[in-house]
Amino acid sequence: MAKKQYQKVKEPVRIRFKELANGNRSIYLDTYTDGKRQPKEFLRLYLIPERTPADRIQNRTTLEAATAIKAKRIEELTMGKAGINKHKGKILLSVWLEEYQKSLETKSRSLRSVTRRVGEMLLKYGGKDVRLCDVDKKFVQGFNNYLKNDCVQANGQKLSANTASIYSRIVVSILNVAFKRELIPSNPCWLLERSDKLTRAKTKRTYLTIEEVKTLMETECEMNKDVRSAFLFSCFCGLRLCDIKNLQWKHIKTVNKTPMVEIYQQKTSEPLYLPLSDAAVKNLPPRADREEFVFTLPSHGIVNKHIHRWTEAARITDRNITFHTARHTFATLNLTAGVDLYTVSKLLGHTEIRTTQIYAEVVNSAKIEAVNKVSDIFKTKGGDDED
Repeated sequence: MAKKQYQKVKEPVRIRFKELANGNRSIYLDTYTDGKRQPKEFLRLYLIPERTPADRIQNRTTLEAATAIKAKRIEELTMGKAGINKHKGKILLSVWLEEYQKSLETKSRSLRSVTRRVGEMLLKYGGKDVRLCDVDKKFVQGFNNYLKNDCVQANGQKLSANTASIYSRIVVSILNVAFKRELIPSNPCWLLERSDKLTRAKTKRTYLTIEEVKTLMETECEMNKDVRSAFLFSCFCGLRLCDIKNLQWKHIKTVNKTPMVEIYQQKTSEPLYLPLSDAAVKNLPPRADREEFVFTLPSHGIVNKHIHRWTEAARITDRNITFHTARHTFATLNLTAGVDLYTVSKLLGHTEIRTTQIYAEVVNSAKIEAVNKVSDIFKTKGGDDED
């Protein structure tokens, strides 16, 4: 009896390697859909020459990562061929943007406003008839280029690098949620090269020294008392203005005789468990009903106007002080006092420690500046060295 002949089924996605001049091998995916070869997808993963056991372990880990990405691509292709969610991706982008906007009802007014603005820009760039499934890698590349070079504000000026970066990140969020709801097979922003992504320009973190905080505490100024208390409270706990505005007395609890703030951060939607120091507690108003807000604060702009008058009265005029300066102050004071970076990151509620690293760089710069000032005192008029 003759054996049945089984035809080997070729995988639609295969791992390939490209030899590089430095001896490494670059890993890429070779994809075939309906018998047609697609453009190579370089993963920016590399195998190195195996000279030591550590090299072999590194290569094995790298191959495992490549295999995981390959499996994800095969799953995406399978879903597409089976027609899974195919009809969903054909909805108009404008319809999805409205749906996404509704999901932000509990978020801050500023976030809702800027998200709606980005949605309008997406439709202006792609057209009102563009579908959600049309927003692919090429579309996102073009939109980022539009933000960077061609987008003009109401005042006729182009977007700053920081604003363009913020708008680009909002697009990532919009498409992330579409992916989680299975409206699209993947987020095309994941496929962007580093050169296609918009990054923020490095900005100097403005903060107050402990002496300046003391000066503000001693300075009388006609201003909203809650703004004053909330600012000093933030200097000693690091909470953002949006979270302080939403802070209710029920969010402040005592755990093992230590006052604690337990909230969900508005910016990250992540929980934060924050112990309060005596200095922070001293700036809280008298406790009221648990459903009442701790501070009654005006709009963001009015808050900063009050702070500007206050800092002017304290003769701190060499830089622009806003409410967010209090958060920067909390971070730099703790790092200067010797608190480790990981702990400060947790106190600030950062999701990535590299965000906190910025403050460490600020503190290091301040230390270097202080050392140089001391050094300058002992310099002779003729130079550093005496004959």
